[in-house]
Amino acid sequence: MKRFEYLCAPDIVGITQTCKAALKKYAEQILFYDTATKNQEELILRVKDADAILINWKTSIDKKVIDASLKLKYIGVCGTNTAQIDLESARERGIQISTVKNYTDFATVEFIFQQILNYYKGNSLHDNIPNNITNITRELYGKNLGIVGLGVIGEKVAQMGLAFGMQVFYYSRTRKEKVEEQGVTYLPLQELLKHSEVISFHVPPFTQAVTKEDLRKLNKGTLLINTCVGAIFNEEELREYILLEKSTVIFDRVAGMFYSSSITKLPHMVVLPTMAGITVESVQRLDGSVLANVRKYLNN
Repeated sequence: MKRFEYLCAPDIVGITQTCKAALKKYAEQILFYDTATKNQEELILRVKDADAILINWKTSIDKKVIDASLKLKYIGVCGTNTAQIDLESARERGIQISTVKNYTDFATVEFIFQQILNYYKGNSLHDNIPNNITNITRELYGKNLGIVGLGVIGEKVAQMGLAFGMQVFYYSRTRKEKVEEQGVTYLPLQELLKHSEVISFHVPPFTQAVTKEDLRKLNKGTLLINTCVGAIFNEEELREYILLEKSTVIFDRVAGMFYSSSITKLPHMVVLPTMAGITVESVQRLDGSVLANVRKYLNN
């Protein structure tokens, strides 16, 4: 099997020490940085001599970085998102890119339903989530669940909602006939927002999910859950909605990274310290896929 001359991870990539040790057999030299790059100049200094790099979803590999990395042949994304990579420049150079798909799916779905159950069962430990329940709780059965974006995770959320006996609606850029056959109902976006009691967002990274006009369609008291990458809401529009309607909005840590403390500390707004998709098991899947991607490249 071929080996890389120099494999570098310029940022923290989320794989385990076991995986890092296993990767040593695939490179003459290997270096994992344990601090994030502060700017593009530092990133270039770290990767310019590497023929292979491992990056996270935040590492920006643009044309300038690619042009400065004359030996670069392989980019292994320790995650799913490639929005941070100049794909055209990489193609022009013949650089191969691999990603890890679906490794966080189960963890993310469980996280979402943990929040829904905490909300309806009065189990939340967060001061910003109102607990109006005294000696009686509420059921998920019969509640209206709206899903904005029906990719792989969105479909799993829909299936879980059906299992709880919820009425499940979805909005997506394309209709999903097989999902509709299972009992999930397609609605235009504003109709979904109007009729849902719980809404979970699953749009592509850095995509604005709703406009100010859309937010006006939401009912007072709607529970919004966001585990997406990027600012899918306009911050000022979301602030206005929260203050007027007093609905509960829950972000995981990644989603919360894209908003200022002036909104994340509002009443009824919660940014949890955990990342929805990161569990012991999902990291194990990440490790396995990163190693498999490296082996596949070197064997070809």
